[in-house]
Amino acid sequence: MDWSDVGVAWVYAVLQGGRKEYVGEVRAYNWETIWLCTSEYDEVDSAEEWWECIKEDYESFKKNNKL
Repeated sequence: MDWSDVGVAWVYAVLQGGRKEYVGEVRAYNWETIWLCTSEYDEVDSAEEWWECIKEDYESFKKNNKL
């Protein structure tokens, strides 16, 4: 039997008015393997690259006056 992976931690940008915008998550498969995901990419290669993607999304929201 194959178990599906689940999100174990989510990252949201909190926008004006308290609205939350999903920017990424950590997913786990049987607590043995983890994936780092963003709103654009289902799997990011490294924690550093994942964090850069999260920061880019945040800056994009900020630039568009959503924060």
